[in-house]
Formats: sequence, C-alpha cells, structure tokens
Amino acid sequence: MQILLLEDVKGLGRRGEVKNASNGYARNYLIPKGLAKAATRKESQSVEKQTQEKSAKDTELRKTLEDLRKRTEENPVPVLIEVGKRGEIFHSVKASDIQEAFKLYDPTIAGQGEVEIKKPIKGMGRHTISLNLGGGVRDTFTIEIKPLSI
Repeated sequence: MQILLLEDVKGLGRRGEVKNASNGYARNYLIPKGLAKAATRKESQSVEKQTQEKSAKDTELRKTLEDLRKRTEENPVPVLIEVGKRGEIFHSVKASDIQEAFKLYDPTIAGQGEVEIKKPIKGMGRHTISLNLGGGVRDTFTIEIKPLSI
C-alpha cells in the first residue's frame, strides 16, 4: 500500500515522502496514529507543491543569510553587555543576548533559528558564531562584544 508520511517514522522515512508499507502496518498502526495517510494522486501533488514552495523559501533564506554574512564581515553585529568599572565581564555572552542583537541589526532574521556558540564567549572583541535555521540552512557570522556605555 502506498502511503504519504505525515511525520518522520523511524525505519520507514521522513515527513512528506511517499512510501510502500504493508497493508496491515499502514491500516493498523500508521494511519490510526496519524503518522501517515493513503497516498492518492491529489495528496502526492499537494506534497510536491509544498516541497517546491519550501525549497524556494529555503533558497531565498540562504541568499538573505549570505548577504547578511557578507555585511557582518565588514560591520560586525554589535552585542552590548554590562561591564564593571575596570571593564571586566561578569558573565559569558549567551545565545539569547546574540539573538537580541540580531533583532536590532537585521529584523528579517529576527527570532528565526538557533544561535550556536562553540565555546562560551567571555571576552570583548570579535567572535564567530553560527546561526542554524533548520533544514540545512545555516551560516556563520561575526559579532563584536562591546561594553554598554551608560
């Protein structure tokens, strides 16, 4: 029986794929659990259209990220943190701090994805971080840690 997967199923396939499954497995487990539905021509066309739309959106997002990466090489994203009287940092810079800085720097990417930091950032200056938007869309950016002037 041909089925359309609605969720990732270990050992069978990923969401959106059309797969062959035994009648019993499909009717007694996959379909009642909401993991799949019978693959009709209409469903297959719908999934193909959604896949094309997602691919176009990912391509556009990759282009936006590449442009942003080029801009951050010349003009890094400023991340302002509070420092002591002698310029000492009291805590490491968190991913949430960097996401807030990205919101101010470029609102088109604001709130999307996950900031990945390889090791804790505990000093001033320029650092490289990764932004992962999922689905294989990721890029590296330059940030600059600066003291917050009051």
